[in-house]
Amino acid sequence: MKRLFFFIVLLSLSLNNPSKADSIQDFEIKGISLGQSLFDHFVKEDVLYYDAYGTKWLNPRFKSVTLNLKKNGKKTFSRSPKFDEIESIYDAIQITWKIDNAGNGDFNNFKVQGLSGILYYETVNNNCANDAKEVIEVFNSLLLNTNYTFDDVPEKPFNKLDNTGKSTNKLSRYNLMSGEGIMIGCTYIRNNELIKKGEKSFLRVSLQSKEVRDFLSPAGNLKDFLIEGITTNKSLLDYFSLENIQYKQFNAGTKNYLYSKFTKNTNNLEIYDELRVHYKENDSNYKIKGVQGWLYFWDKKDECLLKQKEISKEIFEDFANRDIQKLTKKVIDKTDKSKESFEIYTVIRFPKGGLIAVSCSIWSKKMKPINTLTVSIYTGDYK
Repeated sequence: MKRLFFFIVLLSLSLNNPSKADSIQDFEIKGISLGQSLFDHFVKEDVLYYDAYGTKWLNPRFKSVTLNLKKNGKKTFSRSPKFDEIESIYDAIQITWKIDNAGNGDFNNFKVQGLSGILYYETVNNNCANDAKEVIEVFNSLLLNTNYTFDDVPEKPFNKLDNTGKSTNKLSRYNLMSGEGIMIGCTYIRNNELIKKGEKSFLRVSLQSKEVRDFLSPAGNLKDFLIEGITTNKSLLDYFSLENIQYKQFNAGTKNYLYSKFTKNTNNLEIYDELRVHYKENDSNYKIKGVQGWLYFWDKKDECLLKQKEISKEIFEDFANRDIQKLTKKVIDKTDKSKESFEIYTVIRFPKGGLIAVSCSIWSKKMKPINTLTVSIYTGDYK
């Protein structure tokens, strides 16, 4: 009951009427709510430090910082009295904000888009499950006047942290009609090697804005996968003008298909150096049948291979519970007699057609072409 009391204090701190919540922004974790500015809680020096050293997400749309609050002398150094004076039962909190194309936060705002409280456990036992149950009971009572759906996800291996499959993760999620979300999760570390390295089981209570929720929502099928915000079976005219589409237009490797090329400098691409969008020849609607994002790594072979591995793993995890086929293969380039040039790729195929491919092309110094990473999506009828 003592722990439940603290959770109630934590979650209803800002409510005039603690029996209900009108919005997810009514909830606080260590005095912070979604939608507020980091400047409301931290001095300027701390905000700039967190923005400089925070962790970029794989798709660099957001940045997060994790602040240790107590235990083992790891308390985060802070120059912000307003933040320090508020107590919390959590061992750490994680704060997420949006960043621009250059990877920097909005200096005029630093609006909080995501917020998590993290509580660690010394051993793998039922404490996390019991605490999560109590947190859910609190949210159920506070969300009585809020429209939402609730998902209780079965416990499954947490491969993102432990590729042996020994460690597991159990999630419960509130999907608010506003598009925002609340997540309560227990991660159980059962890999002795990770435990020796100091990894601990933990409870995470997260508040997520609509933007973060949309980004984190697992893709259900091919049409949910985007490259530079573009997906298949839509008109390319929804994204670019006819003049831009026809400006750099080439024959594709597939008969009766063309592709248009767009570059980072001229088309303000957020992630990739180059974008290629495929469609049928003579299709006045330019219905998209394939999208490719290209990243140039020049002579940085290891960086290309690492990024290929990271993206492949993340995509596969997004579709892990779907009926898909996955293939990873390395192919030696036959035109290079040294056999030092090769392509390594991962392909995910969908039963109803279509695929996602992530490839890294590595070239020997003798061949000289640029090392490139390519992320591609194709519809099932792209022949």
